[in-house]
Amino acid sequence: MQERYPYIRFLIASAEMLAAAVAGVVFLGGTVGACSRGGWTGLVSFLLVVVVTGLAWTLTMAAIECLAVLLSIEEHTRAPRATRPEP
Repeated sequence: MQERYPYIRFLIASAEMLAAAVAGVVFLGGTVGACSRGGWTGLVSFLLVVVVTGLAWTLTMAAIECLAVLLSIEEHTRAPRATRPEP
């Protein structure tokens, strides 16, 4: 059963790296915008970028974990059932 859905399995195996990449892109993009403001508004913008980066990392990890749960459910429902003794 391991040979089914190899791309989804790759996403699940590299979840931390993918979430870090998404968070890195959000952080770098937001930092550029925050640095261009300067002053107190730049600091507030930077703090907001940090919060949004954490949210992006969390949502990416949650989406990949949902894929893992759905794949596990699919594997267990398609697995041959154990033979039960007749009463």
